[in-house]
Amino acid sequence: MEMHHGKSGGQALAHIAAKAMTTRSERVLQLAKDEDWGQLSALGLPAVKSLLSTLAAKNWWSDKDLKMMTAALSKIGGPYVVQIARSMDALPRYDAQLAKVLGSIGDKRAIPSLVRALERNGDYVAVNEALARVGDEQVVVPLTRSILRGHSNSVWALHGLSKKIGLDIVDTLIQALGSSDQEVRSAAAHALGEIGDRRAIPSLINLLDHDEAMYVCAAAARALGEIGDRQAVPHIQNALDTKTFSLPNDSSSYVTPAVKAYREALAKL
Repeated sequence: MEMHHGKSGGQALAHIAAKAMTTRSERVLQLAKDEDWGQLSALGLPAVKSLLSTLAAKNWWSDKDLKMMTAALSKIGGPYVVQIARSMDALPRYDAQLAKVLGSIGDKRAIPSLVRALERNGDYVAVNEALARVGDEQVVVPLTRSILRGHSNSVWALHGLSKKIGLDIVDTLIQALGSSDQEVRSAAAHALGEIGDRRAIPSLINLLDHDEAMYVCAAAARALGEIGDRQAVPHIQNALDTKTFSLPNDSSSYVTPAVKAYREALAKL
């Protein structure tokens, strides 16, 4: 009988604990909905754990609920960045949301988890943006590898990081111009145009002359116009003459984005 009562008592305690956790989760969610950051901050780590466990409870949440939970974690999660970063490894389906949280907090202790998220989901904008915001020299290699795997968002992340900490990424971007991915080639050309380094001119001219994707050629032309070297003029003119759409019904009044890009680049030279 004692064993039976002990078991029942244990079950009762478990039931009470589960009910208490449910009640706390409901309170935390309500505070998050009310944007009561003061009360949530006062709850501290239990609130963070509650939000993370609530997030983990479902494979799918509405955009509204995800936005509410990530906003709450961003507001109160600073002291608990290690716990949030660990949860990212356990909840890869929410890499984008938790990357946004960690990027907002801006603590370098999140870098290892963000790099692992990049390896899983290199095209996620939030993961790349978080690494650009939080990262330092240690994320250059992971971002470069991501670019070489064909993830164009990593081009913009590396470019943003380079502006923040003063990196020379011209050689990496020139290498990216040879990517098999059109979006990577286009993004690399755009970034090189913003940087304005003349070392990129031969590679951009080669891209303009030989790439078959019109928007990539347009990006190369824009970059050459930004850098401002007249040796690019005949190449841009040739692209204007040969690399444009043949429009039906003699639609001469329509100017394609590529034609606009070529004309604007020539005007700058």
